[in-house]
Amino acid sequence: MRPRNESNETKQQQQPVTENQTPAPRRPLPPAAKKALRVLAVLLVLAVLYGAAAGVTYAVQRGSSPVGEAELVSRMEELVPKAAGINEIIWGDGISADPSAEPALDTVTGPQYRAVVASSPYHSVAELRAAVEEVYSEAFISDTIAHTLFEGVEGDEKLEGISPRYRDIRVVADDGAVSDDLGVDITYKSFDLRAKLRPETARFVSREMVWGGLWWTCVRITVAVEEEYDGKISTRNIVLRRENGAWMLDSATY
Repeated sequence: MRPRNESNETKQQQQPVTENQTPAPRRPLPPAAKKALRVLAVLLVLAVLYGAAAGVTYAVQRGSSPVGEAELVSRMEELVPKAAGINEIIWGDGISADPSAEPALDTVTGPQYRAVVASSPYHSVAELRAAVEEVYSEAFISDTIAHTLFEGVEGDEKLEGISPRYRDIRVVADDGAVSDDLGVDITYKSFDLRAKLRPETARFVSREMVWGGLWWTCVRITVAVEEEYDGKISTRNIVLRRENGAWMLDSATY
C-alpha cells in the first residue's frame, strides 16, 4: 500500500522550531505587582532574621552562668551586708541628727535639716554617694536611690515633689564658727526594714546579653537568694549588673 502524501500544512506543523526563530515576547509585570514582590521579599528576609535572632537571644539568656558558684556567693556575701547598712541609711532609721541640734519646729512645713551626729561615718553627700556606689549600680542609683537620698524630685501641678533625706548644710556653732556638714531631714518618715537576705544561698538563674556587633556580652544576671521575713523563709530574685569589671546590685534588696 502506498503511503498517503501529507499536506504541506501538516508538515509545517510538525517542523521543529529552529534557533533562529524568536519566541513571542513575555508581557511585563505591572508596576504594582513588582512592588508587591519586592515588599514580600523584604518581609521574608526580616522574618528569617528575626526568627534567628530570637532563637539565639533565648539560647544565650538561658545559657550557663558567666560567674562561678563560689565567686557568686562570695560577691553576694560582700554586697548584701553593705547594702543592708545603706538601706537603713536611705529608707530605715537613717543617720541620727546631732543631739544638740534644734528639734523639729511645728511652725515649719517641709523638710528640716540638722547636722548628723559626730560619730556618723559620713559628713558630706559626696562621702555618702561614694559608699552607695560601692554596692549599687550606677543605673539603679540614678533611677531609684538618688531621688530619695540626695537629689530629690521637683513637684508640679499633678505630683508632689520629693525632698532628699540628706543634703550638705552650713552649720554655725555657738561660738560663731561656720563649717560644712551632712544634714539629715528630721521630719523624714522611716520604714521598718525587717527582711533579711541570706547571701550564702545565692544561685544563678538567668543572664541578660547584649549584642555588640561582633560578640555577645553579659551585662546582667538574675540570682535567686533566700529571704527571711518575720521568721518565714522564701526565695527572692536579685539582679546584678556588670560595671567596670565587677558585679553590682541592680535591684532593691530591702
